[in-house]
Amino acid sequence: MNSAYGKCIYTGSKVVKNAYLNFNGQKVAGVSSSAGGRIVGRFDVITPAFIDPHSHIGMVRSGEPGAESESNDQLSPMQVLSDALDSVQMDDVALNQAVEMGVLYSCVLPGSGNILAGNSAVIRNYAADTTQAFIARAGIKAAFGFNPMSVKDWKGERPTTRMGALGNPRLRVPTGSTECCTLRASTMTSSLFTRPVFLASLPLVQVWTRKALRCARARR
Repeated sequence: MNSAYGKCIYTGSKVVKNAYLNFNGQKVAGVSSSAGGRIVGRFDVITPAFIDPHSHIGMVRSGEPGAESESNDQLSPMQVLSDALDSVQMDDVALNQAVEMGVLYSCVLPGSGNILAGNSAVIRNYAADTTQAFIARAGIKAAFGFNPMSVKDWKGERPTTRMGALGNPRLRVPTGSTECCTLRASTMTSSLFTRPVFLASLPLVQVWTRKALRCARARR
């Protein structure tokens, strides 16, 4: 057992003054008024690790030219099979800098140039490679505001208006069909997607479901 003394310890639910954080390896055993083991350090403040919930770290790499950034693939505005993790390089010096500042975890997302930009990845900023870094998925990045319509010179069928950005991902079914699902807020799911969709700048989107598409095909 090891212990670290803190003048001020934030536990996540309360603040404890002049106490010891006790831990075995990487697992916290608790906070107590006396040391539970060998004292490894004394600190003014001890807090839980911070999490960056929206990051391009490892994709837009510190010190590299902007042209080498990998946050936005310019091939198509619909990148549902892309994976942010594939473009994360763990030798990005920003990862070490983040760890030094207490940000141990990041939710890495593709950029907002594409309407559906691909999978997110929650990672450990301190890992040696992306296999060790990967923790979980947190949804598919989506953007429906100004950003997708601002990159008209990129490849693919690019929207020039917000209504074009909204219309692109809709499945083409008869307009009279009432079988649709509504996505509200910032992270919602429907039967169209197997993972949540991050709606970067949109309060309300209607997405036709596979069920509606099947019904439409059956009526043909």
